[in-house]
Amino acid sequence: MIIALNNPHLNALFSYHGYVRYLLAHKEVKVLFFSDHRALSFIKGLQNYLRQNSLLRFLNLDDYDIVFSAKSLSSRADVLLDINLLRGSLEHELPMSLRHFDGLKVAHIGDYFWYHPTSAKNQRLEAVGVDHLFGYSMHDRYCGFFHKKFPKYRGKTWGIPFGFESRFVKKKPFRDRINKVVALGSVRALRPPLVNPNNYMESSKYFSDDDWFHRFRRRLGENKDQLGSVMDSMLPDSHNNLNAKYDLPAKFNDYKMFTSCESIYNFPSAKVYEGMASGSVLVCADHDCNKDIGLIDTENCIMFKYENLAEFALKVEHFQRKPEELEGIAREGERFVQLNYDHNKIASLVIDTITRIVKDPSADASPVREILQTHN
Repeated sequence: MIIALNNPHLNALFSYHGYVRYLLAHKEVKVLFFSDHRALSFIKGLQNYLRQNSLLRFLNLDDYDIVFSAKSLSSRADVLLDINLLRGSLEHELPMSLRHFDGLKVAHIGDYFWYHPTSAKNQRLEAVGVDHLFGYSMHDRYCGFFHKKFPKYRGKTWGIPFGFESRFVKKKPFRDRINKVVALGSVRALRPPLVNPNNYMESSKYFSDDDWFHRFRRRLGENKDQLGSVMDSMLPDSHNNLNAKYDLPAKFNDYKMFTSCESIYNFPSAKVYEGMASGSVLVCADHDCNKDIGLIDTENCIMFKYENLAEFALKVEHFQRKPEELEGIAREGERFVQLNYDHNKIASLVIDTITRIVKDPSADASPVREILQTHN
């Protein structure tokens, strides 16, 4: 099996998806495909070879077959993998020339609710013949908006989670941490001002009764005073919704527990993996999108009923009184993500998932936890 990467980005510090660098180290990835639109950026990347943030700094280009023609790609690769994650124009991300590649086509859907009108994104995926999708979760199962807008990819959307960088590590002993949950992250509006409405028009219509992308984080922030005995909030107060300025790994290390939010689209955020890797206990919703990545209540995390603020507070209060049990959950959570979700492991998950698809292209997608069990 030979895998070609479609228009790979050259930024080695692309933090949320740092597995690209590790993916290129796998022997199955032997071809780099650059469409006409991206050839110039590739050449510029060569000119800046020694720049610290260039992925080319870590590669021996002699190890790769570099291709600029989709027509010739079919004889040089079995699988075309696109992990451009909805940035730039659709033509840059998924050039129409990919229709000429005869092999298996897999694309990471990324932020399918942003950057482009969702219908245009789906139309392009179908037009170039993408067979399967990767996502932050199995979006076709857990997001009604996705299920409606990407009908061809029901059962063909596989979870490839965020993972975490090496800077997220346990530094402070658990007993020395604040015995509360810390609420972190942005609280983004569903219809942000001064943003191109094409970025959110279709999802805004679908979620017509909602105002917030991070609906539960918004509720946590609004109730931070009432939750003061169990939670400290680092959530923004302004309607600009941006993260506050703080050292995120240090903040995770300051607290015994942390909470995130699945958003209205229902997928685990990057903070899930980052906080657990830092030795803090994840407090999350009892939702299948979390269970599918291998999270188990009271074993490697603490779960509460989906968006139930009262049970959230009761669960945190319960474990505040059980420090030894809580520390055991923290240890298991840290072990769990170290075993499965650093960027090197995510790269292996990508390869294992593609291998499954190649063996049976008609098979429905499997939860991440099942693939990890086979791999481990």
